[in-house]
Amino acid sequence: MTPDVDVVVAGDGIAGCAAAITLATAGLEVAILSPPYRESIDLPETLAPAAVPLLHRLGISGRELDRTFPHITTRLSRWGRGPMRHNDMLPSISSSLLLGKSTLRLMLQRLALRPNCKVIATDRIDYLNVSKGDVLVRLVPTEQMGVATIRARMIVDATGRSGLIAHRLGIRRTSFDSLVSFWIRGGCGDLLGHATVTATVQDGWIFYAAAGAGRGALGFFTAGSYIHGKPSAASIIERVNGITELEGIVAGFSDWKKSEVTSRNSSMSRLQNTCGYGWIACGDALQTLDPLSSTGNLFALQQGIEAAQATEAYLSNDEQPLGRYCYEARCRFEQILRYRSHFYSGPENLRARPAPPEFGSDPLALAAAVSGHEDDRGSYWQLRGSY
Repeated sequence: MTPDVDVVVAGDGIAGCAAAITLATAGLEVAILSPPYRESIDLPETLAPAAVPLLHRLGISGRELDRTFPHITTRLSRWGRGPMRHNDMLPSISSSLLLGKSTLRLMLQRLALRPNCKVIATDRIDYLNVSKGDVLVRLVPTEQMGVATIRARMIVDATGRSGLIAHRLGIRRTSFDSLVSFWIRGGCGDLLGHATVTATVQDGWIFYAAAGAGRGALGFFTAGSYIHGKPSAASIIERVNGITELEGIVAGFSDWKKSEVTSRNSSMSRLQNTCGYGWIACGDALQTLDPLSSTGNLFALQQGIEAAQATEAYLSNDEQPLGRYCYEARCRFEQILRYRSHFYSGPENLRARPAPPEFGSDPLALAAAVSGHEDDRGSYWQLRGSY
């Protein structure tokens, strides 16, 4: 039977859009499955400088990026009991961009809209069958009653942390820790408006970044086994005591104590398989990264593009790029694991230990070594029915 499209891309996040744009630019017919629900709270994340050329390739100009996202000009960090380290960055050269991730996602979604790339708003996937050269997806669209069926030659899993397609295919996911994060927001005025602050506390670490319009966000990261229930805003603020650069902000703006606490699963995880006959995974669907590595958004862009290139070659009966994609994705992930071990004493133990000499006392040297902060909010697909 003749397929409706060449490739189905499940998910319209950064990785999914990067894949769809790359596939459509190559002349393939693409359908993007868009989930029905997005988290309304856009917590601060950063985008590493290495990601900017990838965005240029996808069609976002440097001028548009500079106009939309501020550069981080200062990074403050303290790992362990050492002094706070102050790094001044050079805008447009070596500094990361401070995202609204939802804004970047909308920019990429607009670029994906073209005659050979259609978007289907999907309430849920009702049925999935994947084999070599033939993918059948039965879904419930949000814009009409009933069930729609779409046939393709390949499907790209870009459904976020849930890895919906891989899950349906029986591919297991391995978790490497129980890292969670809790976020509060408040005023910051002009203080640290273009800065990030990272500092360890007794039971985890704190990350601060501006959140636009004189506002800031504080994230407390810890192992899930360390705490019982969601901490209050007051208890997060207590952990800031002793971090001089943040104490003044929290004390000077009373709305921090009244902030709602937003929780996120921030654990590091990976699918046991990267691809198979008729399917390939990328971005958070393939792996979720420790936020300290600051590479989640960079990896999403890289893998979206590379998964699309491997898919294009695979559909032309060239399987070598697919094998190379799987190998390189695993190597990058294992590199993050190796670097992370220098800062954590174990997957379940987030108490700091001295960093190795090549990194000094700066956790952000990790980001430079592996090359932003990444809030991994996961996926919001509703999975119904049996697997």
